[in-house]
Amino acid sequence: MPRNGPLVLPITLFMNQLQHETSPYLLQHANNPVQWHPWRAETLARAKAEDKPILVSIGYSTCHWCHVMERESFEDVEIADFMNAYFINVKVDREERPDLDALYMDACQILAGTAGWPLNVFLTPDLKPFFAGTYFPPDPGHKRMSWLQVLQYVHYNFQEQRIAVERQADRVMARLADTPGQPGPIGTIDPAKTEDLPNVLFRGLQQRFDPESGGFGTGKKFPNTMALEYLLNYFYYYRDQEALRHFRFTLSTMLKSGLYDQIGGGIARYTVDREWRIPHFEKMLYDNTLFARLLARAYRLIGRRKYKTALLQTISFLERDLRAPGGGFFSALDADSPAGEGRYYTWDKAEIEAVLGDDAELFCRYFGITEAGNWDGTNILYQPLDRFHYADKLKRDREELLESMHAARRKMLAVRNERMPLHRDEKIILSWNALMVSTYTEAYLATGETNLLESAESLLSFLERHFLQADGITCYRTYTNGKAANPATLRDYAFLIRAYLDLFQITNVRSYLERAVKMIDAVQDIFTAPETVFFSYARRDLTDLIRQQLDLEDDEMPSGNAAMLRNLQELGILTGDKKYRDRAGALLAAMSKSVQTHPLAYAAWANALLADDRGILEIAVIGEQAGAWKRQIEREYQPFRVLIAAEEPDDSLPLLAGKDAGDATLIYVCEDATCRTPLDSPEAFAAVYVKPPDLSRNK
Repeated sequence: MPRNGPLVLPITLFMNQLQHETSPYLLQHANNPVQWHPWRAETLARAKAEDKPILVSIGYSTCHWCHVMERESFEDVEIADFMNAYFINVKVDREERPDLDALYMDACQILAGTAGWPLNVFLTPDLKPFFAGTYFPPDPGHKRMSWLQVLQYVHYNFQEQRIAVERQADRVMARLADTPGQPGPIGTIDPAKTEDLPNVLFRGLQQRFDPESGGFGTGKKFPNTMALEYLLNYFYYYRDQEALRHFRFTLSTMLKSGLYDQIGGGIARYTVDREWRIPHFEKMLYDNTLFARLLARAYRLIGRRKYKTALLQTISFLERDLRAPGGGFFSALDADSPAGEGRYYTWDKAEIEAVLGDDAELFCRYFGITEAGNWDGTNILYQPLDRFHYADKLKRDREELLESMHAARRKMLAVRNERMPLHRDEKIILSWNALMVSTYTEAYLATGETNLLESAESLLSFLERHFLQADGITCYRTYTNGKAANPATLRDYAFLIRAYLDLFQITNVRSYLERAVKMIDAVQDIFTAPETVFFSYARRDLTDLIRQQLDLEDDEMPSGNAAMLRNLQELGILTGDKKYRDRAGALLAAMSKSVQTHPLAYAAWANALLADDRGILEIAVIGEQAGAWKRQIEREYQPFRVLIAAEEPDDSLPLLAGKDAGDATLIYVCEDATCRTPLDSPEAFAAVYVKPPDLSRNK
């Protein structure tokens, strides 16, 4: 039996308009008695022609509560009959159309005061939202209407209170104009804070530290990788021990926790508790690529072996469980299994004893396993004790203990692989895979393992073959079952440009830079929002969006505008083109106040602001040994730099223009618009520009 498998549809008497789609989420609903339609122009036209409200139900295939609502309501024939009679019912995969999801998520926040998935939004025939909510139960209770009551309520108001419905929709549209993460006016940076901006951002994050459990806040715990990356980079420049302490404490806690898959590697989306014990078990590609990137950077700067181990375990999980046979990475693994939510990952003590025999007791103590269980009568693996303290307590050699635990994990993984496979969303998404290209490059820089660099180039080649259209610029967003579909969003383009830039600076392959330039120029043409310096979430020429949103606030990933800012910063240096620097400066000015006010929500922006404040190091290595010297330099962690190498000067690249090393090899370094005296060895460069951390006060 394969480890994971595609969706297998049940045989039923029902078949709706989703049967011809490729989205795993839409196909999950293809056999509902509800007459679901995909989001299509003809569907929207039908709503106008019949003057019916549109129900837009948005989710994704690994969403637990989406599954619950389907079983309880969308498979109920009585409810389906009511929906089919009075509504045009549309299903949307949020991962295929994140632009629609962002728009109607904001509408739900306005209408209901909360938002999430499943997202159910009712629209007028001209696509204006007037009622919204998330999960509704099959029966009323706990101050919540049942789904059928919601349908009856909306139907009554649409028929009998139409003027009120239209007014409500107009009010929502007016509010939407002010809700897409709108920044403060350009130039409204607090003058008292401009000289100390990185410190202001750090203190803003520090106010959200959880000193007891690590991470940020005291509720559900998310990885928050961009905010942790800011702490790492802030420590690099300012040597602030509190930033380093919280970074290390949080990352170590995560690696010992239920969030991290102690058997197979990789992380779940979040934990439902403050202590990181109980995960929401679905595993997403984007979470794990960003987590692996953070581990790679932490290992490069701090050098703790456990970071490298977890990095390679996480990449191993991605390649084992999410890599598609023909190339690319699938999107996600579901939390639900036939035995129940999360049961694929949990263990009874008796099961472990049967697998490990005499080694079971040591393993159970190491991973907090008890007869009674620590979650719903079963066990989520975590490490309650520091591994070295545990070894010392047992008077065991530390290395021997670690190796015995690794061996036991391998046995446990082999047994777990025989369980009923989880549903896997076999949709390949451009932006998430582009993130994986960049993660591979970071992992290569951290470990020196050339197979990781080869994997990065191979994955990028796959993306170019299957997502790029004939013009070499226009991209699709998804690739499923051999079919590319859906318009690429800002993040798809931004992360792909980032992948090109990362690979160019490692490989010196000029075509990567040329493609990045070509693509960023196209993005500026087709994504720039009218009358702003910002980029819109979706292309301006899409006709099925009632309004465009600005992708400003980070969620699980960097926002599209923050990612574009970092691209513009580096391309301004690599090409010398003033238009990129000017656009980057305008974005920074427009967002600075918002980032100061909410650094956790804008952590990717915070890192870009830190790069601007501290300066991006410009490094060019020229001469016969340029390649070898560059490889020495690139292994060192420097948060913000542009690094290229060549044996001869090259006037087509500003960093290489007019820089002649003669018979020698020289390292040219520029920062803050000033070029320094060339250095004659990697050691000389390291003495001036590499800042090894002082960890003696932070253990």
